[in-house]
Amino acid sequence: FGKGGTRIHHMDCTKSSDPRTYFSVTTYSFFKMADAMSVEETKAFYDGMAKDYEGMVKEDWKKDPVDSKENRTICLAIIKALELTKGSGVVGSVVDVGCGPGFMLHWLINSICISGSSYNISKEDIIGIDVSTEMVELARKRCDTSAIYVGNMQQLSGIGTLVDGSSRLIMNMTCIQHYNKQGVIETIIAAKNTLQINGILILQFWSGDLDEPMTDSPPNAIFLKYSPNTIKNMLCHHVDIGNFQVIEESMGNYEFAPGEPGMEYTILLIQKLA
Repeated sequence: FGKGGTRIHHMDCTKSSDPRTYFSVTTYSFFKMADAMSVEETKAFYDGMAKDYEGMVKEDWKKDPVDSKENRTICLAIIKALELTKGSGVVGSVVDVGCGPGFMLHWLINSICISGSSYNISKEDIIGIDVSTEMVELARKRCDTSAIYVGNMQQLSGIGTLVDGSSRLIMNMTCIQHYNKQGVIETIIAAKNTLQINGILILQFWSGDLDEPMTDSPPNAIFLKYSPNTIKNMLCHHVDIGNFQVIEESMGNYEFAPGEPGMEYTILLIQKLA
């Protein structure tokens, strides 16, 4: 049993050849107040399993992600954010923070940018950032762009061409789960600083029921679940964030492996106000 009497189910994932076991939800560890990973530990974790992760999610991206169960919700959120920012006259970079092996970047460049007249976006506007050198190398091989950089999502300004007030849309999809509340706050502040007025941050995170982070961790890593209320309270009440409003909230469930329970996630569309 874990702390507070919660049962811990354990599985030795290091002996399996199936890359999906990196995220197997047969391994649980729940804590009321969770530890967190450093940026260096996060980089080492993803450097070590970048190719396995690429293999794990590759099938999900062989079909149109807008029509796929795995990616439909987040892709529709991106399309809505592009429509909203176009309607308010916002231009600038579209940044995929935690771009991984580049599947989302590839979709943006090869599908959304082809419809550039609809969304007022071109290939030159797309930027990818990941803390993992190995992930960035995979993304550069996959995508027809050189604007993919190794960087820390808590310090966006200064990466590539990014400066304060230069971005129209920042996407942060299931990246904050390794960091404690202070790390999440720093991530949101970095996005706010880089966004233009009326720009949008898309924040997707593994969600739990409590107002404190909880861990649900594969081997050699810590994953935290945040309740939507916890994140929204940060947006509303932290003095260094400010000037942000949630304009849409949606939820979904991601099934990592057949026959296993999925993990619930929340997507917030957050707009920077004047």
